[in-house]
Amino acid sequence: MSLNYYLFRQIQNKQVLGSMTPRLEGKLLKQIKDIKLRPAHLRHDLWTPFLVASQNSPEFLSWTHTFFSHPIEKPLPAELLKESRVKRRPFLLDDVTLKVERLCRIYHYLEAKHGRDRMPDVKLYWEQEALQDCIQAKGLEWPDFVSHERLWLRRSRYIQNPELVPPPAPELPMSSRANWAARNTTPVPAPEA
Repeated sequence: MSLNYYLFRQIQNKQVLGSMTPRLEGKLLKQIKDIKLRPAHLRHDLWTPFLVASQNSPEFLSWTHTFFSHPIEKPLPAELLKESRVKRRPFLLDDVTLKVERLCRIYHYLEAKHGRDRMPDVKLYWEQEALQDCIQAKGLEWPDFVSHERLWLRRSRYIQNPELVPPPAPELPMSSRANWAARNTTPVPAPEA
């Protein structure tokens, strides 16, 4: 059984939220530190999964979530320091490369802390495969225990990879009231022509 960590990208302004479930919840918005940049509510049609980290260790999943869910301060370049907040907004909202870099740093930290032998194999499923190379600009490489796959989406939101889709819920037996209604319904006669 694989355990997955999902990263969602806001399609209008590239904000990123991390979740342990494939569904977004409103409490995840607390990951966006600046209240002025945080959306008032979570619209599911504006968020798409762009990265899924799949591993077999619940301990490793909880470490990833703990490190990733804390908001971080994004350093501003010198040329934007004197600009107004309106001109800084697009830069402040673009979190995709920052979060991918952070995920890579988390994996390197956990490998250094616990050793390569305790690290589970991790598969990263990417919506856009070009994003996996954005860490090279920072001089980083993915650790050896990380492999990369393609993330297949339907309607840009629904995950189609069979290994990532949760199994369907089992059929529940009908309640006694439903059984009674099924047994005690009288057939409606057909109308006469």
